[in-house]
Amino acid sequence: MKLDWDLFRNILLFVEDNSSPNRWLNLEDFLQICPNKDKVLEHLLLLKKDAFIEGEASYADNECAEFIVTGLTMKSHDYLNTIRNDTIWNQIKDYLSNHAISISFTAIELALKSIS
Repeated sequence: MKLDWDLFRNILLFVEDNSSPNRWLNLEDFLQICPNKDKVLEHLLLLKKDAFIEGEASYADNECAEFIVTGLTMKSHDYLNTIRNDTIWNQIKDYLSNHAISISFTAIELALKSIS
């Protein structure tokens, strides 16, 4: 599955806006921002693996049956502080596209330094 950097960003923003110590988010909650359950799940698993979100997946019959997000990590709060603004996010994507640079977390940080 192809990575969707806008979806990564939207998931993080959604968690920031909708989770709390008393409110966890489940996989169904994220279908509001992307109706493709497999795509959302893949991106949630990657965000969990790279320590951007806190949460747990549960499995049944060798398939992920549910994913509960309990919150963001400090790493994702720091990351969101750099890409929260839509104008800056679009400038980062334009910069990377214009310079034929593949989007990655490292490339986003470098682009931010270049456009600042």
